[in-house]
Amino acid sequence: MPRIQPIDPAGAQGRAKVIFDDFMRERGNIPNMFKTLAHRPEILETTFANFRAVMSPGDVPAKIKELVALRVSFRNRCDYCLASHTKIARKLGASPELIDGIARGDFALLTAEERAAVTLADEMEKDGHGVTDATAGAVRGFFGDRGLLEIVMVAGLFHYFNRVNNALGIEVTR
Repeated sequence: MPRIQPIDPAGAQGRAKVIFDDFMRERGNIPNMFKTLAHRPEILETTFANFRAVMSPGDVPAKIKELVALRVSFRNRCDYCLASHTKIARKLGASPELIDGIARGDFALLTAEERAAVTLADEMEKDGHGVTDATAGAVRGFFGDRGLLEIVMVAGLFHYFNRVNNALGIEVTR
C-alpha cells in the first residue's frame, strides 16, 4: 500500500501534465514514482530532468546503464525499480541468466566492460568512499572520464530512487 497516492494523470496540470505526456509518448506509461512526485511539481520536474540526463545516450551503452541500475536495485531490494528496469534490460539484450547472475553477485556472464561498471556500483553501495582506484581506473579505461561520471551517476541515481520508492511504498507500475 503506497504511503502517498499517485496523482491521477487525468487531473495533472501545468508542468506535470507536460511531463506525463512525455512519458506516455516515450514509454507508453507514466511510472507511479513520477505520479507520486507530481504532488510537488518542482521535485517532479527536477527528478525527471536528472533521470533523462543520466539515462540518456552518452559514452556508456544503455544496456550497461540498465545493468548498473539493476545491480543497485537488487542490493537495495527495490521491487519497484527491479520490475521496470528488468524489462528494459531484457529489451536491450540482457538474458534471464545474466540478470539472475547480477542479482546473486555472480558477474561471470558479464563482459569486462559490464563487470567493471557493475563492480563500481557495488563499491558505491555504502558510500562513495568504497570505490577503489583500480575499479574507477577500469571503468575509465573502457569509457573515459565521461563514462566514469555516467556510471557513478547511474548508481547514485538508483540508490536515491530505491530509497524513495522503498520509503514511500510506491507500487510497481503496471
